[in-house]
Order: sequence, then structure tokens, then C-alpha cells
Amino acid sequence: MKVPIRWLKDYVDFDLSLGALVNRLALAGLEVSGINHWGLPAPEGLRLGAEDPYPVWDKDKIIIGLVTKVDKHPDADRLKLPTVEYGSGRSITMVTGAPNLSVGDTGQKVILALSGSVLFDGHATPKVLKELKPGKIRGITSDGMVCSGFELGISEDHDGIIILEDDAPIGMPLADYFGDSIIEIDILPNKARCLSMIGVAREVAAMTGGKLKPFEHKPHTFGPAITGKVNVVIQDTSACHRYTASLIENIKVAPSPAFLKRRLHQSGMRP
Repeated sequence: MKVPIRWLKDYVDFDLSLGALVNRLALAGLEVSGINHWGLPAPEGLRLGAEDPYPVWDKDKIIIGLVTKVDKHPDADRLKLPTVEYGSGRSITMVTGAPNLSVGDTGQKVILALSGSVLFDGHATPKVLKELKPGKIRGITSDGMVCSGFELGISEDHDGIIILEDDAPIGMPLADYFGDSIIEIDILPNKARCLSMIGVAREVAAMTGGKLKPFEHKPHTFGPAITGKVNVVIQDTSACHRYTASLIENIKVAPSPAFLKRRLHQSGMRP
């Protein structure tokens, strides 16, 4: 089971280094078989490091930006020129071919990599880390880039750039926003209670004395009564004392929120 540390801390407070947490989990019968890092450097002395090279997100160069305009490239139909503000009045215009950014767009929160950033090369197979350098693309100087998940090392998707939540803070280093370490735990049959984030959080709380944050979910119901639309009949009230039903209508199929996509990716799933 893959456990992102940021997600785990939503449910339990603990003050252990990553290495100490790995060791305590092992003593509790929860062996950590691997660790992946999203943009963070691997802690020194940690016995389980990342097997393959990965991008470490430079806090001065890989940051959150706001798209203020997108112009058409004068010499290429498929290329665009987004201008991105990244805090304190600073902005930069670059070249991109991202299909999910269109001429005339404005207001999207994106991940900006400035010259000198080290990322995965989106055009190389197998994966290779490459330093981003200024260059001219069809006659236009590009001194940065807006990033896909592939280039950042967090997914295999490089068909489009990452669009962040509307409340993502402009100018914040990406490593501070959602940099993370993900531990992979081998769950044995006698530890089936740990096959969920809350289950692992309970275990961590028990072995560290950390405060467990209660998981509260209160469903909100609204709309007209469903009388006449759904008919519930309890044939044996001694076997079933109570049964409730809800009717959900007008469901809109849409992409998952950005934060949920990240957590699914970190957990080894594709949203």
C-alpha cells in the first residue's frame, strides 16, 4: 500500500523524521519496501532511497504561476505564447504546445519552471534528466516552461500541462505546495486493518502517541422529497429495523479536482 506522508498527516499528528517513521513501522510489523519522492530530496542516511533518478524541485526555479494571457505564435499554428506571472510583479513569456492551453486563455494556475530547472526531458525515451536552458523556438525566445506531470516526475502524462486549483498561491515553490514522500508498505494478512489511510494513521498514533484526528464525514442532503419516486418496503421488520434510501439526480461527469488526482496518482492509481 502506498502512503503519501502529507495525506497521512491529515489524520494523525506525529513528529518523526521519515527514517524514524520507517523504522517504527517495521517494529510494528509494517515493513516499508520502497519510498518515492515527489520533488523532495531523499533524506541522508535513509536506508530505503529512490531507485531511479528523479527531479528535485528547486524552490527558486519551480514555482506556481498565474496565466495572464496567451497569444498566438506568429510562425507556428500549434504553438502558443503564454505570459505567466509568478509573484512580486514578475512575469515571463514562453513558448508551449500544450493542448489544454488556448489562445485567449487567462486565469489558470500553472507550474512554471525557470531556466536552470532540472526536469525530465519530455521528448526522450527512456527518461533522462535535463537542465532547462533558454532557447529560440521558431524565432521566439523561451526562457522557461509550463510543466506537465511527466516533466516533474509525478506521472506518465505529458499530453498537457498541469492546471492547479484556483486557490494555489502565486509564487509559492512547488516543493512547498505538494512536494511529498510516498512510502510503500507491505501489508500482511494479520495487518488488514492498515489497508486504508485511516488504518495506517491509527497504527502510527498508537506507536508514537501522536494525536489521531477524527475522520468526520457528514453527508449533506438537499432538494425535494423523493416520495413517489422511490418506494422502500421492509418485509421483515424484525430482521431489518431501519432502511434509508437517497436519490441522486443530475450527476455531472467531469474531471476530478486537482488535489484528488494527485492523491490517486500518489496511491498508484490513474484518475
